[in-house]
Amino acid sequence: ADIDQADTLTSLWQQPFVLLAALDARYRRHRQRRVESHSADEQWVGLAYRLRGADFASSQNQIREVLTLPEITRVPGAQSWLMGLANIRGELVPLIDLGAFMGQEALLVQRANRVLMGHLAGLSVGFVVDELYGFRRFMPRQFSSSIPEKIENFGAWIEGQFIQDEHTWLVLNLEQLARSEMFLQAAA
Repeated sequence: ADIDQADTLTSLWQQPFVLLAALDARYRRHRQRRVESHSADEQWVGLAYRLRGADFASSQNQIREVLTLPEITRVPGAQSWLMGLANIRGELVPLIDLGAFMGQEALLVQRANRVLMGHLAGLSVGFVVDELYGFRRFMPRQFSSSIPEKIENFGAWIEGQFIQDEHTWLVLNLEQLARSEMFLQAAA
């Protein structure tokens, strides 16, 4: 059937709009077959990053953009993990040292630092991470709800971990973190 379709597509080379419509229809049929065959194995897509020696991933739905570290204005009397405020396209946004918030040492500012911007719990917030790896795709069978003992102090924000190619990615729920009482008490 594909050979006949290829011959049909070749015969349409002088009719570009008809050819485009035929290619579009072919693509849609192929895509529908792929969706049907993979629906049981729906992928989880997250943005992967590094925090103080551990690798994390947060749902792509919780992060609206990634920025380099902007100029920051300190806030007197704030918690040490609140790095300050930044003007992001005319909006004052609090920048949180995510590692320090989770009980680690303060961030050592470097070129690799990135800001994960989200609109969570009704406010815009930027989470500063050590390094960004980019998007990662995981299959449900790679997920484990167990949490390693060494990071249990991170609380309910860790939903579990994905293990992919013998590498562990801790799943951090930024929405839950932004709704936590600790997060809402940024004043020292």
